[in-house]
Order: sequence, then structure tokens, then C-alpha cells
Amino acid sequence: MSRILLVVDNSNVYVPTMKIFGPDARFSYERFEKRFFGDDYFVAKQMTGSTPPAVDTFWDKMKRDGYEVHTCERKSNYNGGSREKGVDTAIVTRATECIINSRPDVLALISGDLDMKPLVEMARKYSCTVNLWTFHESSSSALEKECDNIHYIDDYVEELIYCKDRQGNKESLTERAERKAREAQIEREKQEQMAFEEQERKALEKQKRLVHKEQERKALEKQEQLACEIRARMAREKQDRIAHEKKIGYEIKIEKRKKAVRWVLGGIGVAVTDLITAFGWESVKKK
Repeated sequence: MSRILLVVDNSNVYVPTMKIFGPDARFSYERFEKRFFGDDYFVAKQMTGSTPPAVDTFWDKMKRDGYEVHTCERKSNYNGGSREKGVDTAIVTRATECIINSRPDVLALISGDLDMKPLVEMARKYSCTVNLWTFHESSSSALEKECDNIHYIDDYVEELIYCKDRQGNKESLTERAERKAREAQIEREKQEQMAFEEQERKALEKQKRLVHKEQERKALEKQEQLACEIRARMAREKQDRIAHEKKIGYEIKIEKRKKAVRWVLGGIGVAVTDLITAFGWESVKKK
């Protein structure tokens, strides 16, 4: 059984974990301890990171799990990034003090920062085996050269990295990938169904438009037919009116002629009567 001093630079774990595996990814320190230390004895477990928010759950949990927690205020730096003010000095100072006083067999360092080099040198000076856990992309090669054993967290992601689903349940990266694949499949099916329904809607609207156009065409044909019938009826009525007017005109002319004839005949009759009367009267007078 080894005596272990566990030193954690939480920012060198938290930030790369989210950067590499996504904002919902977290490092499981509980799984880490079980995986690599088993029944080993911890002389101390030290963790350093950013000042917690008003509602803090992570740091409280670490304290309950036996970690000595030290937080530092995060400040912006010259290149637009940020770093906890005094964090490296705090880590080295506290860990060095523990090495001198507790004489652990192993320094288990979770970091990748070159500023941890003085701590590694101090551990080697006191015959501590230095085991470094770090990420490939955030690790300092100069720091790695000073350590006895290098463990890349990237090689243990299925064991050490977890995520949380929408209900807050923990899941491995594989389980997250499978869940996202299922969700993506469901979303694809949903989009396909929506696309199908949209096509159906457009086809129905097109059919309605065609039916409406056909109805309009038939209505126009009917209107045109009615117009033709009206025009034909009006033409017939006009012809009948003209014929009637001609007939009336003809009858008026006949009546006028009859009147004229009667007038002429009447005049002739009066003249004849007058002649007869005259002649007859004269004859009587002679007799």
C-alpha cells in the first residue's frame, strides 16, 4: 500500500475536458481514485481552482470527499484568456509543505502546467515517485520530462469522463454518442415526416387549385353559354320586333289606303249625287 499525495490543478482538468469533449463533459475524480489508487492511502488530497459561484455544489462535494480545497479568483490576461491569480504558487506551496511534513511515497499530480516543475523537483528531492496525469494537448513536454510516469487522460476517457443528459443522469461518452445518435435519428425522422406532410399539403393545395381552375373554367363556359343564349334570344326578339313593326306598318298603310279610297269614293259619291240631284232637279223643273 502506497502513501499518496494527490494534487489537482482543477482548471487544467475542467477546461480541457470541456474543450475536447463538449461543455457538458466532466472529469470524475471518484472514478479516477478507484481506477488508479484502489486501497492506497492518501496522506492528503489537495485541489485548487476558481472561486466558486454563489450557489456552489462542486467544491462542496470535493470537500465532502476529503479534498483540501483552495480557490483563487480568476483574472483576465493579456491575450484575452483568463487564469486564476496565484493558483500555481498556491499549489506548489501547499503541496511542498505536505511533502516535507508527511513524506508521501507518490506524488500524483493532475496538471500539465510547466509551473508545476518546482513541485516535481521538490518531490524528487524527497524520493517521491511522480506520476503525472494530463491531457495530450494541454501538457508541457518539459514538465513530462521531470516526471517518472505519464498517464494521458485521453486514453481513459470512457472510464474518467462523463456527461449529463437533460434529466441530469450521468452517462459515458459512448452513451452520450449513442443518445445523440438516437436523438438525431428521431429528429431526422421528424424532419422527414414534416417534409412528407409538407409535400402532401402542397399536393393537396395543387389539387384544390386544379379543381378550382376546372370549376372556374366550367363556370366561364356556362356564363359564355348563357351569354350566347341571351344574345340569340335578344336577336330573335329584335327580329320579331322588327317583323311586328313591319306588320303594323303594313296594316297602317293598308288602313290609310282604305281610308283614302273611302274618302275618294266618298267624294265621288257626293259628286255623283250632286250631279244626279242637279240633273234630276233640272229635269223636274223642265217637266
